[in-house]
Order: sequence, then structure tokens, then C-alpha cells
Amino acid sequence: MKPHADAGRAAAHGLSHAYVPMAILALIWGCNWPVLKLGVTEIPPLTFRSLTLPFAALGLLAVARLSGE
Repeated sequence: MKPHADAGRAAAHGLSHAYVPMAILALIWGCNWPVLKLGVTEIPPLTFRSLTLPFAALGLLAVARLSGE
């Protein structure tokens, strides 16, 4: 029996769909280092992290809402 052609296309589509979140994560993670370096030169590290916590919480809330949780 030959494998179903749609199964191959679905797998390829799923793989290409996975590249988008990985690219976004890489960009955000890559930008984090310079921003952190700039932030801690002006503000003490623990204060800087406590100021960024609300932004992280808002980002997680947005992800939860978009996913329907």
C-alpha cells in the first residue's frame, strides 16, 4: 500500500507551522540579553527584574486568552 498523500502534506504543514513560534522565541530571547545589559547598568538587577515581572505576567495572560484557557 502507498502512504496517503495528505498525511505527508499534513506533516510538512505541521513542521512549517512549528517554525513560526520557534522564530518568535529566538527573536525575543536574542533581544533579551542586550535589554538586560542596558537595564542593569541603569537600575540594580533585582529592581530591574521586579519591574519586568508585570510585563511577563501580561504576556502570559495574553497567551492564555489567545489559547482559550
